[in-house]
Parts: sequence; structure tokens; C-alpha cells
Amino acid sequence: LDESALGKGAKKVRPSEINHGNIAPSVDQLGVTCAYALQTQVLTFAGLWETWKGPDGATVESCTIVTTEANALIGTFHHRMPVILPEEARDRWLDPAPREPSELADLLVPFPPERLALRTVTTRVNSPAREGPDLLDPAPPAEGGGDSITE
Repeated sequence: LDESALGKGAKKVRPSEINHGNIAPSVDQLGVTCAYALQTQVLTFAGLWETWKGPDGATVESCTIVTTEANALIGTFHHRMPVILPEEARDRWLDPAPREPSELADLLVPFPPERLALRTVTTRVNSPAREGPDLLDPAPPAEGGGDSITE
């Protein structure tokens, strides 16, 4: 994250309430492995948004989730993860006052792995037509036994 993002008019976005505090970056034959927060129901992802004019002159609203290297937990199945802001950093990230990117650099680190856990859920979470808390129910154990939840 540098001047190219924050220095050209990009704004910091509001916190995202993702699946009641879950992120789902890994899919296998059994299901989807979700990381979820142990101590809160909301994971706040660092994000940026910007309004700009496209080549045809139309106004474009765009956004992105800021990523960082994976922590030890997420690193077991992916090399990067969203920047998840601790609760005490939310107001600082969302402060609309102009800041140098270096003033926010200490927030762009992997979230502590001990504050997350993994759970394998079914691939039903992949359909935007489905909603509800039951999407986060654990997938059945893999053939041959074993628990589908790692906590």
C-alpha cells in the first residue's frame, strides 16, 4: 500500500461484516475451510474505495480489500490474507483525515493466528442464492473418520 493507492484519492472503506466474522479462502472435496474470529463476531477488513471517471466518462465506484502475507494459520492453505483490523484500530483506519501511507503501515500486518480458528463447511457457501447461519454448520467428517473442525 503506497502513494499509488492512498495518495490519488482512494478512501478507506467502512468495516465489512463478512459471514458473521468468517473468511472462506480454501476449497477442497469435502468443503470450504473458513477462518473465523474467536473473540468477536465482526472481522473488519482494511479496504479502499474510490470514485473515478472511466474512459467513456461514466462515474465508476471501485473498491478493494487490502491483503498482506498470511499468518501461520491461514498460511497452511494460502500465501496471503485480508488485512484484518483489530477493534482498537477501526477508528484510526476509518478516520477521513488525510494521512501519509506510512502512518497506517503498522496496521498492514497479519492478524494474530491465535485469535482465529478454522472450520470446514460445505460448498453450499459458494452460492450467492443461499443465505443463513446454517451455511456455517460444520461439514460432515471426511471418509475414514476425523473431525472437520480444527479449533
